[in-house]
Amino acid sequence: MPSKIFKMYRLVHQIFTKHTGWVVLLNLFLLSNAQAQLVDKIIAKVDDQIVLKSELELTYLQLLSSAPGGDPATLRCKVMESLVMNKLL
Repeated sequence: MPSKIFKMYRLVHQIFTKHTGWVVLLNLFLLSNAQAQLVDKIIAKVDDQIVLKSELELTYLQLLSSAPGGDPATLRCKVMESLVMNKLL
């Protein structure tokens, strides 16, 4: 019985030692091809509060859809100003 366990152990050990290098190389390859993805970004800090880019974009898109027309850059600036003012209050 112990000899069967030893043989099984040796077989498993040989498999892992032979293929460990390939597994490590595969993991390194996969990790090197992974790209970081920006989730959100702080665009302003007001006292101890922050304004996130997602807040600006969401509010901007809501206003843009409810009141089409006008200058998009001006609207974006007004939204930013409004978000900052709300953080101050």
